[in-house]
Amino acid sequence: MVNRFSLISAAALAVVAVALMMAGASSDDQAPSCDVKNVRITGENVALLEAVGGGEADENFGKLYALKVEKAEDDAGNCLDETLKGRILCYAPTKSAAALLSGELKGKVTVSGKLAGGSVLVVESAAAAEAKTDEGKDAGDSGDEWEEIGVKTLSQQQVI
Repeated sequence: MVNRFSLISAAALAVVAVALMMAGASSDDQAPSCDVKNVRITGENVALLEAVGGGEADENFGKLYALKVEKAEDDAGNCLDETLKGRILCYAPTKSAAALLSGELKGKVTVSGKLAGGSVLVVESAAAAEAKTDEGKDAGDSGDEWEEIGVKTLSQQQVI
């Protein structure tokens, strides 16, 4: 039996190849751009076929995920939103991208890595993005420190 990660890797590699061909097919008189930038991107980890409005999904390769960009910056902190916001980036099939590719890490995520050719993301690290409320606090922070005091005694009373 073929390892599931191998199947996902093969499918992701095929998606990356198609994305690179499409990026290079936009202009016949120029060579495809393969510049590599270190980036930090926050966005939604979405099912690839659903995001692009594709057809019926294959049971092995139809569950691949990609990153829909909401916020992007390079390693110098320069904002890249004007060129990347709203775009869908495919993940290169690496071990560090396995949880993203398979959809284990869903929803809003922050990914650090290398952006190759403007459409392929080689993931170095990924984590769930921190949700913020309107006031800039973390979503789970109610501002009441009393709720954070742990119970440390056998009588189940809080110790101050």
